[in-house]
Amino acid sequence: MRLRDSDGENSLTMTKPIKQPYHHGDLAPVLMALALDDIAENGIENLSLRALARKAEVSQTAPYRHFADKTSLLAALATQGFTQLHALLVSASQKSSSTADQLLEIGVAYVNFAVENPVIYQLMFGRVVADFSKHTDLRTAAQNCFKLQQGLLDALIAEKQLDHDRAQLNGIVWSALHGTASLLTRVRPTDYGNKVGSRDATAAVSRDVRGSLRILFSHLLD
Repeated sequence: MRLRDSDGENSLTMTKPIKQPYHHGDLAPVLMALALDDIAENGIENLSLRALARKAEVSQTAPYRHFADKTSLLAALATQGFTQLHALLVSASQKSSSTADQLLEIGVAYVNFAVENPVIYQLMFGRVVADFSKHTDLRTAAQNCFKLQQGLLDALIAEKQLDHDRAQLNGIVWSALHGTASLLTRVRPTDYGNKVGSRDATAAVSRDVRGSLRILFSHLLD
């Protein structure tokens, strides 16, 4: 499973299962990759560490050496997602010296990440791992993404002398990006040909993510 940068090019690659034999240190990423595939096919509620162990061809107790329970595995996947998202956002922000363009680029990268990785994106922002305070690495990885966006908005507020509360503005921008990403991950591309209201609108956004975000944030970008 590959991630796209803000121009749609492949940039990072999600870990895929490797063939036997597995070394002890290789099992955690193998289980994580198998879990992503299993969730995509069967849903989170049907995920089982024991079933993953069978697919990995290891003992049924082996996964518990790496993950205390299913929630711990899901938290690790969400952490990986935020870490990779942050790397993409940093890369996207370096494509321009203009703060406004940097904000647009990270927005495109954010939406592209969600579209390319709907399963892990839902883990990152869903209810399954809702309490980040129990997972230090997950909390830190998520905060890194939020702080990057906040830093750009702080710079933009200063440059344009905007009379906006920084925290409120960050929340609005994040909500808009998250809403756009969630919409595009929930409507299948095969449904875009249906010219019924919301599906047609979703198709229009999907065809031009950058242009759509520019309209959405025109007050900040222009």
